Amino acid sequence: MENKIVYLAFIFLIYSFLGWVIESLILSIINKRFINRGVLTGPFVITYGVAAILLSIAFFDTTSIPLIFIGSLIYTTFIQLTAGKILTAFKLGRWWDYSHIKFNLEGLICLQGSLAWALLSTIGLLVLNPLLHNLFIQFDYSIIKIVLIVILILLIVDFIISYLSLTKKNANKVINSKSSSSISNDVIKRISLAYPTIKSKKVFSEDTFNIYKFFIYLGFGGFLGCMCEMVFCRITMGIWMSRSSLLYGEISLVWGLAFALFTTYLHMYRKQSSLFVFIYGLVLGTAFEYLCGSFCEYLYGYSFWDYNHLPLNINGRVQIVFVIIWGFSALIYIKFVYKFINSLIIKIPEKIGKTIISILIIVLLLDISISVFAGIRFSERHKGYPPSNYLDELCDKYYTDEYLQRRFKTLKIME
Repeated sequence: MENKIVYLAFIFLIYSFLGWVIESLILSIINKRFINRGVLTGPFVITYGVAAILLSIAFFDTTSIPLIFIGSLIYTTFIQLTAGKILTAFKLGRWWDYSHIKFNLEGLICLQGSLAWALLSTIGLLVLNPLLHNLFIQFDYSIIKIVLIVILILLIVDFIISYLSLTKKNANKVINSKSSSSISNDVIKRISLAYPTIKSKKVFSEDTFNIYKFFIYLGFGGFLGCMCEMVFCRITMGIWMSRSSLLYGEISLVWGLAFALFTTYLHMYRKQSSLFVFIYGLVLGTAFEYLCGSFCEYLYGYSFWDYNHLPLNINGRVQIVFVIIWGFSALIYIKFVYKFINSLIIKIPEKIGKTIISILIIVLLLDISISVFAGIRFSERHKGYPPSNYLDELCDKYYTDEYLQRRFKTLKIME
């Protein structure tokens, strides 16, 4: 487990650096002078690193070029769309704009760019990843781990400085100023030069999204999805079965995150045609379910569901019936349920609401953390690893194999 996490950190930094080299080189050639394209002060464009991690996990057990290309097209498109929305949600404005290019969506993504990302990603997964893995195993593990930790800490510090600089109240004034000597002002001026299309935009209006709303929809969707799956199991299998992803409470993280993602990506399209919403939700939900399945199998070595016994499935992680269900779920939710929920959310008193939601977020994250640690230890026990610390001993004492398999009845060890 630790080795896999360290390797993911390794490729994250490598791809983030390569992304910075590619984008800075292209922009410098166009402008005929050096342009630091990085959001951070250091030579990293972390969007590339995030994409590398997600794609490496999603397709760790396949070499199918069509599957990798189509999957990369979908995932990289949503990653870029997500990055654009995050910048807006945190009041950082719009940093790129494809509105002048055909086949664009909100000016944040375009077909030509997505195809280029998919092509580069396919080459990276099939050609560069094996080379990086061979390089990684040549290093002394203890040394490379320390080096990666140091670089990641510096990256986090760099991120915090850049974020605080960009969110300061007088950011717009600084961007337009002719001289400035502070670190934060230098960051803002550098970013405005690298991303000339950046525009200020108000957020947190009725139609916008933020972290509080995200977790509200996650909790609501997770509970509703869990209840629906319990009823589905009762009807099809004749038994009541908890479909929770967590040790405590009845919340399905797959459905909860799906609802939060549906809201994030689809709430502004609720007036679009039903076919548009259906297809959008189908693609988003299917890609998300596939990634969740890959994540569990890659990191833990077990799965919560397996469709290999059903026809028209992809690696047992997604299946045609559930693909269609994702589409209808998105359609019903966005067209009929979202408006009602949003009307209730906007009535929550701001101060009290933030306090209560913050407490619930902490409780949820604690539940997730306990569930993750118990899951990791479950996997380690089946590999014959003895407990190596007090946390492992607690997991062995309170979260035994029998307990976890009773709690998660569809839990399956991957051979």
